[in-house]
Amino acid sequence: MKDILIQIFTELNDRITQENLERAKDGRIKIAAFEVKILGQATLLANDLIAKILPLQMTNDLDAVFEANEYFATHLLRTEILPKFNLILDPDSEKVWIPAGSKFEVILNLHHLKVKILDPESALVSKAIKAREKNKVLIIDALASELFPNLAERIEKAGGDLDYFLKD
Repeated sequence: MKDILIQIFTELNDRITQENLERAKDGRIKIAAFEVKILGQATLLANDLIAKILPLQMTNDLDAVFEANEYFATHLLRTEILPKFNLILDPDSEKVWIPAGSKFEVILNLHHLKVKILDPESALVSKAIKAREKNKVLIIDALASELFPNLAERIEKAGGDLDYFLKD
């Protein structure tokens, strides 16, 4: 998935470059550089180790939050770029809860955009708190994997019910 994200956002960057050349010729304002944060399931799928160990469901939606309300970029992603990869831009991406203590890793730093991805442990905390029923097996497996030594503590600290995942 990480390779797909890099392809998607490299193409977006290239298309912004083309658009800015056209805008410069016409005397219009260029698209300013901006940042994109990848959230949700894509953050887990983009990590090869985690994707091999945890039972992840492939998703066709991409949770991405844009630093600026960049209509050109989001429209291009929705209508031209993401469909090539059988993906859609989730319209509710702004609603994804990002827990305290979350970190973002830069996976791509191009001329027009910087792409950051939420750390996997924080994505799991978010799923445990905001969609626990749907993600129960995933969270149980993540806790058992010992890949995330702070996961249980972070779930509890965020107000989650750890017993929901540990008792059965």
